[in-house]
Amino acid sequence: MAENPRRGGFVPMLLGGVVAATLGFGAARYPDQWPFVSGPAEDPITTELAALTGRLTALESQGAAQGEALTVLKNDDSLANARGEITGKLAQLRTQLDAMNTAMSDLENRLHTVEKLPQGSGMEAAAAAATAYERELQQMREMLDQELAKISSAKEDAATLEVNAAEAAKAAGARAALARVLAAIDTGRPYGDALFDLTEQAGVEAPMALAAHAEKGVVTLSALQAMFPEAARAALDASVRAAVAAGEMDRVSAFVRLQLGTRSLEPKDGTDADAILSRAEGALKMGKIDVALAELAALPDAGKPALEGWIADATARKDALAAGDALSQLVNKN
Repeated sequence: MAENPRRGGFVPMLLGGVVAATLGFGAARYPDQWPFVSGPAEDPITTELAALTGRLTALESQGAAQGEALTVLKNDDSLANARGEITGKLAQLRTQLDAMNTAMSDLENRLHTVEKLPQGSGMEAAAAAATAYERELQQMREMLDQELAKISSAKEDAATLEVNAAEAAKAAGARAALARVLAAIDTGRPYGDALFDLTEQAGVEAPMALAAHAEKGVVTLSALQAMFPEAARAALDASVRAAVAAGEMDRVSAFVRLQLGTRSLEPKDGTDADAILSRAEGALKMGKIDVALAELAALPDAGKPALEGWIADATARKDALAAGDALSQLVNKN
């Protein structure tokens, strides 16, 4: 009678251990079968297609930006117009100088005529000749003053046209350099030389957001999209562990979540780490880096270190694009 209770307690414990081991084995072998599914598994093909789509979008944007820049340069005829105006002014100046030379020749001929007058024609003839000479001389002075005024005005106009032509050339060079900078940002290439040309031609100082990454370039949108899933999984793992330690999540749910390694791939509402990461990734797929960064700002502190590098790259690209837009407005305004 004393042994029966011990036997009755041992058998249920043994059976319970067998059932627990069976459930653990099934969860390990069939994580995607009921009842172990806790959310949609991340499809690597879908992720790769999203990354390829992002790269294609970036290439299309690059082609469009370069095409617009080339169109602006082709249509910019300000330099040609300025050169034409200068040529016209110089031709007008040559005509005026020729007219003055002709007038001087006429005066010389008239003076020679006066010199050839008879010497003994009397006082009246001498007085008439002197009067005519003074009149001709006064007319010539007036004509010379007029021609000098025209020449001075023509020189001022030519100088103004030269300045305008130089400014037009610098503006065209600035727009060309800006197009090179923006194209390099889209493709992730260095743009130090293009940025230097832009600052020289536009007469502005390079923004720090552009100068800081000019030698190596900034990370492309497609690269940010490709790097996000791995960083998001690490951030979610750290957030779940922190939630368990704080008593905000039970250990069984946390264990299942960590073992399966799943997270939401479609944006969903909520303030937990999984919901925040899902909305950030949704914004990133649409190319809205600023929206993605704003979502990640609300991520639990435990998950932020895993995304620190990604956030730095995304912020650098966002700031570079903003600085490029500001320079575009300045250059096109001038």
